[in-house]
Amino acid sequence: MLKSYRSANGLTQGELAGRLLIDQTCVSKIERGVRVIKDVDFLARVAELLGIPLNELYPGNGHPAQAGASPDPVAASQRRWLEGRRYLNRNRATLAAAAVAMYPKGLRVRDVPLSATADCRSARQLLSVLRLSRG
Repeated sequence: MLKSYRSANGLTQGELAGRLLIDQTCVSKIERGVRVIKDVDFLARVAELLGIPLNELYPGNGHPAQAGASPDPVAASQRRWLEGRRYLNRNRATLAAAAVAMYPKGLRVRDVPLSATADCRSARQLLSVLRLSRG
């Protein structure tokens, strides 16, 4: 199915791979059925890029789980964890900046998104301060 939509959009495997930020060999493996896409976000990007209706990707209920299959609590938990991880990764710069902003300027380490006490000059000193503060 991917190959027909890719061809209908006038894209080569390399062009599609470039737009999806993956390797051309990955596109080839997906088209040949050697590799299966399990990442829902990635599938949605492919569908949007190629104009594939979601009901063609997920016949029946519009979700990647098979229609009529009982929900797997472990798989659902893993999906939620993965979604959280992806959110944090996509927003890591913003989150780091927000974390740094919580500390007064005098306690920040210069040019890195971390903070330390003003008298710490190295990671080794920081560790010793932390050990001493725990008593």
